[in-house]
Amino acid sequence: MKSSAITLSAVSVLAFGTIIYSILQSSKPSEELPTEAILREDISSLQIPKDRPSTFNVTVPFSGESLTLVLEKNQVFGKNTRFLVDDGTGKLKQIEQSEENSYLGRVTGHSEFSVSATLTQEGMTAIISRPGKISIQVKPIDDGDLHQISLDKTEIKGQLKEEIFGSEN
Repeated sequence: MKSSAITLSAVSVLAFGTIIYSILQSSKPSEELPTEAILREDISSLQIPKDRPSTFNVTVPFSGESLTLVLEKNQVFGKNTRFLVDDGTGKLKQIEQSEENSYLGRVTGHSEFSVSATLTQEGMTAIISRPGKISIQVKPIDDGDLHQISLDKTEIKGQLKEEIFGSEN
């Protein structure tokens, strides 16, 4: 019984790889990435500012290219925004608003790309949107400069689901 489970797992992995390859070849002809690039996650040390400047640039390596992100602080909350929390007794207590940490931007040399990022104590979380291609995701992996850079797994799952089950239209 164990051997059939192992065989089933191997078949599932093979099918998964075949579906990913199929998606890249048919749904994303402009992407032309090998299957292993989808599953690959690069780890890189990024030079993220420790404070929260109004603008900054950061270089992100991806697929043999260095992408320079040009980021500008984005005001998410208005000046009259108040934050209220339950103090545990059912009463609301106002807390102080923390400093804005959201950024929007672009990628030098790729005018069609856009970037949405957040700076935290752990590092930078960002999505690099690339029209007609799978987005690139950047996530901190420790409290230092190390970040994981990969294709957005959520988009890959959505494409797999559509490939397997068809669109909902």
